[in-house]
Amino acid sequence: MSQPVAQAPQARGDAALRIANMSARREDRAGAMRDFIAGSQFDVLAMDLLSDVAMVRLAEEVSVGGDGFETTFLTQLEYAVDMVAGRGVTIVTNAGALAPETLAAKVSELLAARGTDIAVSWIDAGECTPDQLAGQVPAGEPEPKVATVSYGAFGIAHALDGGAQIVITGRVSREALVLGAAIAHHGWTRDNLDALAGAVAVGHVISGGPGATGTSRGSTDQTRSAIDPVAGGYPVAEIHADGTAIITRHPGAMGSVTVGTVTDQLLDGIGGARYPSPDVVLRIDSIAIGQEGFDRVVLRGARGELPPDAQAVVFVWETGAGDDALVRRELRWLSRELSTCVVTHPDGSGEPVGGPLRTAAVGKGDARDALTLVPELDATVPGGRTRPTALGTLAGVRVGAVGAGCNIAIWVWDDAAFAWLREAFDIAAIESALPAVSGYVKKRYELPNLRSVNFVVDGAAPEIISRTMASIGDELRRADVDVPAEMLEVSP
Repeated sequence: MSQPVAQAPQARGDAALRIANMSARREDRAGAMRDFIAGSQFDVLAMDLLSDVAMVRLAEEVSVGGDGFETTFLTQLEYAVDMVAGRGVTIVTNAGALAPETLAAKVSELLAARGTDIAVSWIDAGECTPDQLAGQVPAGEPEPKVATVSYGAFGIAHALDGGAQIVITGRVSREALVLGAAIAHHGWTRDNLDALAGAVAVGHVISGGPGATGTSRGSTDQTRSAIDPVAGGYPVAEIHADGTAIITRHPGAMGSVTVGTVTDQLLDGIGGARYPSPDVVLRIDSIAIGQEGFDRVVLRGARGELPPDAQAVVFVWETGAGDDALVRRELRWLSRELSTCVVTHPDGSGEPVGGPLRTAAVGKGDARDALTLVPELDATVPGGRTRPTALGTLAGVRVGAVGAGCNIAIWVWDDAAFAWLREAFDIAAIESALPAVSGYVKKRYELPNLRSVNFVVDGAAPEIISRTMASIGDELRRADVDVPAEMLEVSP
């Protein structure tokens, strides 16, 4: 089936796009958006409200007559309308969840009642039909609570190019809110693969909100945990026309942006050197990270390859009940025909925005070729006696979902530690330190540019099915491993 081809968005300026991200929740205080805008300077606010748990909760609400969108966006916007209008801040949010049209209508009602003329666009939720899902759920497995297409970023870009100041989507891909704003700002086309890849890397880092500033409880390089994410420090990114970016944060808050906080976020949920998004495949092994100053970390050198020749659909299940309930997700690859979304502009007109015309099969995740960045590292492994030490004493651990399984990333801060890590941690070592994955580790790969050794775990592992990613990471951080004493700055 041929796909409609929309016109490329027009460039809005050559200056860097300054975009912030709120990874918000219903539990956040009502004035968080207002206070964030008041305390910082940025052009676009990406508001990411949808987790797997949130999608299951919303699906349950729909089943009993609920609206199917995240109401906290309306609450936050009500407190911040005057600030948004006065500052001219653009907002892109996935708060529409299963009902973007309904939320867009309620936002428009709120704005009209407050006497503002902010233009609102929305993009369809991407819910899959029963026919599209036929054959995708194995026999004996329950139907998923939610199944939605992981739309890319060009629909968002066209909505912004059509004059919208607020764009409401369903659960688009993780990086789409950030990437769509960057496409519209810089006028990128689908052929600007390296620039697109750079913005995907940025979206991957800041989509976790306070995790990029080390104040989320799930952060490895945790500077300070904060119940209030505004006080903790939301991230802000400056994205340039070539895809190079600076990750920083809004001033006056706790936390800090370091190579460690950025590395930790970048390693979340990847499964190899190639990270597929709907619009481009990011070469994770091409990125160079550096501290450019206080609370300023640069991402540069990102390389992009043609996007995947299949479209990702996110399936979410809930198993168990009450306190024992667990939510699990899985990515399935379906026909690219699903990648066409429909943008409804402020004037009510609909615009189909198709997916990429040029695609390719995603290469092997551990491939070594001309794009791979192999930095000059000191490969000398520290010698001397070893001491049993908790791995988290000298290494970061990040566990994130990949397909039905997970990726376990172990990363360190300096060359000597990486020389030890790549020699000490083979598959046998990870299975010894983390018995929960023994027999289920499918692949080991290294990312020297991030000083990281990674392991992909099969989703059939019983412990993966029955536990959260955070609990697996915590267990590995506590595991004792033999570490050269000189790395611990103690006598042998």
